[in-house]
Amino acid sequence: MIRRCSPGSRIWLGIFLCVLLAPSVPVSSTDIPPVGNLPVEDVYQKGVNLFISEKYDEAENIFRYLVKEDPQNAEYTCWLAQSLAFTLGERAMRGASKMTLLPDGKTVRDLYLRAISLDPSSERARIGYAVILRDIPGIFGGDVNKAESILLSVIKDNPKSLSALHHLGTLYIRKKGEWERGLEYLKKAVVIGERGSLSAEDRLQLAKTYHAIGKTYDENLKQPAAAIPYYEKSMQIQSDSVVTLLDLANAYRLDNQTAQAKEMVRKAAELIETRQYNKYRNDLTKIARQLDMKKELNL
Repeated sequence: MIRRCSPGSRIWLGIFLCVLLAPSVPVSSTDIPPVGNLPVEDVYQKGVNLFISEKYDEAENIFRYLVKEDPQNAEYTCWLAQSLAFTLGERAMRGASKMTLLPDGKTVRDLYLRAISLDPSSERARIGYAVILRDIPGIFGGDVNKAESILLSVIKDNPKSLSALHHLGTLYIRKKGEWERGLEYLKKAVVIGERGSLSAEDRLQLAKTYHAIGKTYDENLKQPAAAIPYYEKSMQIQSDSVVTLLDLANAYRLDNQTAQAKEMVRKAAELIETRQYNKYRNDLTKIARQLDMKKELNL
């Protein structure tokens, strides 16, 4: 069984040592992004669009600019934290060490705390901070119960929050071993997502939730056949997720769907090479060996 983090959690687990050990880093930008004379609303939307397009470093630069222009804006601060976190995730997948991520990892935590102080009702800030509390070890300040409480309070305020439902579900699965309870929250998110009209960001969140359900059936409940439809739905939304491609390939392999498994491995191998996701080379080599594909992929 290939064991790895879900797309969302890989970010936090990759930088957990960053959160409390490094000195604070001021929010500043040495490079002014090319915004011209655009109205601030258009600059903000440009940053969001860059994030949705997975151009996290460019989005980060936009939100650094916006926070510098309006440091009291909680939403800008949240988006800066979020884009910076995903930028760190990309760097981790390309092989960056935890030590090199330390300063910016501390900044992510501080940004979410700042956003909460600016707007205690901010859903994005509360969820972001809860995810940090959930995923870092207790010795470094993590607090699973506090994270659970925050996420439950978000859901009380907004029962249709796909992100809060997703992260609470994965909290129960990964941190408390309560798989059925976790699946209950993940499937609530799926029902809401499938019935509603979703933003581009929510569609990406739904892809992660499908993956998390599949991962639970696959890894925790040892039911790869049950996992496959959820992995496939995740791929329909986010076809370039290396994590999902590798997990789906493994589930196909375990379900004796060898041709489909090999096709997923080929796609994953291409993405790993193109994006230089060195973190996944060992996983790729392992499943290529299991499918007798090492020679084909020159591994």
